Amino acid sequence: MEQFFLKVIAAAEHSWQSEKEKAMNELKVSIKEVIYAGDSETDVQTAKNAEIDCIGCAWGFRSKEILEREGARYIIDVPKEILEIIGV
Repeated sequence: MEQFFLKVIAAAEHSWQSEKEKAMNELKVSIKEVIYAGDSETDVQTAKNAEIDCIGCAWGFRSKEILEREGARYIIDVPKEILEIIGV
């Protein structure tokens, strides 16, 4: 998947907010070009707080229903579906 993205940040390794801003500045992209993929309600809320779209990954920690309830913009069942969302 990394071949399709300019930057991949693992939030558990860093402060998500500072890494997002650093990556956006480095890549010269707008907030509209950033997307957050996660598998929990915390991930969905983190994306909302950062004002970016969230892809809920239903094969992970939480169910599709929880991700939908929390407001993930997209819900996917397999990683390959990310490519459809980003238009590849």
